[in-house]
Amino acid sequence: MKRRQFIGAAAAVCAGAMLPQAADGSPVAMPVDLNWRSDVIKTIARNRAGRMPVVTGVSIKKDGSEIAIVGDDHHVAIYDMATEAFTHEINAHHDWVRSAVFAPKGSQLATAGNDRTLRVWSNGNYETSLFTRKHDDAIIQLAYSPDATKLATVGFEKSLRVYDAKTGRVDQEMTCACPDNHAVAFSNDGAMVAAAGRCGTVRVWGLATGRMMSEVKAHRQRVRSLQFTADGQLVSVSDDRMVKVIDPKTGVVDSTLPRQASKLFSAQLLSGGMLATGGSDNQIRVWKLDSGQEVGVLRGHTGTVSTLAFEQGVLVSGSFDTQVRVWQVGAGVVTQPLERRANQQWRGLK
Repeated sequence: MKRRQFIGAAAAVCAGAMLPQAADGSPVAMPVDLNWRSDVIKTIARNRAGRMPVVTGVSIKKDGSEIAIVGDDHHVAIYDMATEAFTHEINAHHDWVRSAVFAPKGSQLATAGNDRTLRVWSNGNYETSLFTRKHDDAIIQLAYSPDATKLATVGFEKSLRVYDAKTGRVDQEMTCACPDNHAVAFSNDGAMVAAAGRCGTVRVWGLATGRMMSEVKAHRQRVRSLQFTADGQLVSVSDDRMVKVIDPKTGVVDSTLPRQASKLFSAQLLSGGMLATGGSDNQIRVWKLDSGQEVGVLRGHTGTVSTLAFEQGVLVSGSFDTQVRVWQVGAGVVTQPLERRANQQWRGLK
């Protein structure tokens, strides 16, 4: 084979390796671009070098009025959607802030990160925290229960801690499958909590008893995000490029989306039965969960899409490119479904 032919063949193989694959390993058609309207929020450079922070966490308030943005600059920035300006800056953490979550009810914002500190704030008053709790290791992810009475934490330790969100008392402590956990979520009825991390094993506990209900080795690599659907199924995404839907009570994997083209760092359930995933290919992919069909792709970020949040018809994405994008879900969406091969491998949600 001539050198030119070899290089061309090698390039084709590499390109094929990066294409999404169906559950049986066969390639699928390239997705179409979605034309959802988006605005860019530029983060603030706070160091002498003028470098803007890598974004590792975003949360949008339930009424859609504010966005909390955190990253490697140790700050929490509050962005007002109406005035399109940053209104508050929390400078209480002393290392990389990994997670910020608005409570779904009431008036709380929880923040945590590499400084091993959980801080809970009252919305609108970010000067003094309601309570602070110190962990032995970094805290990676936070989650509020649907009624906002409980707050769960996971990180670089085996413990999943469930706090009383009002008093800061630890009500329950569960043992995770590994000491490096990046994902935690409550079920929509508040009856279950799930966690997962580096080993790819997902564990689910019943909150009434504190006992483990199920355990499944769902992924070959680190789980980055967990989301409960409205009908009680559990969606997990991983570095292994897979999205799986799990029955949390039995631990059975009910469905698997086609393997994606990059490592997955984030996931967010949207309205209309859609799921958005963000990964190391700098793109956001949107799926229909009932069919496993890819609707299309949102492009614009130039770095890994590390975090996603959704409220009031708005999808917020944060990236290693130091930017936050605000997408109007469905605005200008492509209406023709994208045809894919081998989707019969997707059995859909029960």
